[in-house]
Amino acid sequence: MRHLLCSLLILLLFAASTSYSRNRITQQKPDDEVIAQGNPPLTVGRVDQLAEFFEWSLDSKFTKSQRTLFTARLVEIWEKRDQSSIDAFMNMRKSYDSLATATPEQRNEARGKIQTLLLDVFVKNSADSLAQLLLTVYKASHPGAVITPQTQSAVNPTPVPASGVPAELVGEWIARRGSGSSYVNPNTGQTGGVNATIDSYKIFANGKYEHSIFIQSSLYNCTLTTVGRETGPISVQASNFTLTPGPGTLASTNSCNPSLNEKQQSNENPETYSWRIQRNEYGLELCLQRRRDGASACYQKQ
Repeated sequence: MRHLLCSLLILLLFAASTSYSRNRITQQKPDDEVIAQGNPPLTVGRVDQLAEFFEWSLDSKFTKSQRTLFTARLVEIWEKRDQSSIDAFMNMRKSYDSLATATPEQRNEARGKIQTLLLDVFVKNSADSLAQLLLTVYKASHPGAVITPQTQSAVNPTPVPASGVPAELVGEWIARRGSGSSYVNPNTGQTGGVNATIDSYKIFANGKYEHSIFIQSSLYNCTLTTVGRETGPISVQASNFTLTPGPGTLASTNSCNPSLNEKQQSNENPETYSWRIQRNEYGLELCLQRRRDGASACYQKQ
């Protein structure tokens, strides 16, 4: 345990350099339940804060059983009165609090660097029970990831092709959103069109991608439909990729006013996204966050 915490103290020297504010760690309420004595005491609130830090930095979520084990590991550390280890955990949370006023881009950049260092520390101290637990938490949210101390980051279990596109990114990913029509024509009994959006990405092993979007909105018996498509190269750099669209097409139709129908060429600027693949009840999904403004969405693997 001491070797693990010494490694984490080195991480804290880095984390301090990524601070964007002077926010201090949030003080616990006086009536917060103490579960282990120490300086400061370990309370339910402090366990919550430390869990939040690791969930953020590892881009993962604890299950109930993992959260119970995490709490037990912290209690062991506090009961040993290992002040250097306690200080290390408190400073880790303080480094997270210091990002409170950072921009989404700054927070993403800081998380990527801290995650890389954390994973390297955990792998090098894999015999430690806390390191084992946190590696398990990370791998559950990033299926297929293999982490080695040589790479100092999560890498794919299969070789990355010359195109630079990881194998797990290749395929079709779709996000569907919408609702049925609520309009019924009182004269004919016909219902209006549905309101729906279908957004899809096809990513190919040769370094190309295809993005298609279908948007349909209805008001009374009028339906407006928009269909767009673009293709271009995809460039992957670790947990980020950049899409560079070529000239695309954008077509719209109006069922009540065909004179408004049009088809035109679209020209979009390159966009960079952070990406991760996780598993939900339906299978794998690709979650993207646009670096420019922090907008995010998840797409189901087909």
